[in-house]
Amino acid sequence: MSVYAVNYLCREVLRDHAFRAAMKADPAAALAWAGAAKQARIYLLSRLPGETAEQLYATPLEHAGQVQRRLGNAKSCLFLADAHKTLAVAADTQVE
Repeated sequence: MSVYAVNYLCREVLRDHAFRAAMKADPAAALAWAGAAKQARIYLLSRLPGETAEQLYATPLEHAGQVQRRLGNAKSCLFLADAHKTLAVAADTQVE
């Protein structure tokens, strides 16, 4: 991990209360989510309140029609059904 990345994470832990709580609860999951949010746009279709999705650096979606529109407009897309049961790993990373 680069010095820049460590600095960024330290700043976020101090600044963002939700991220701090996530780091305390499950650091590996919080870092994975933060990495994904930094590299791509995350759209979240869930029963979570929209404000909660936004605190997770995700754009909340309210119904499946919104997903279909996003898929139609995207150059590339990864759709994870039942993402809470899925471990997605980028090709250039390793799972420990």
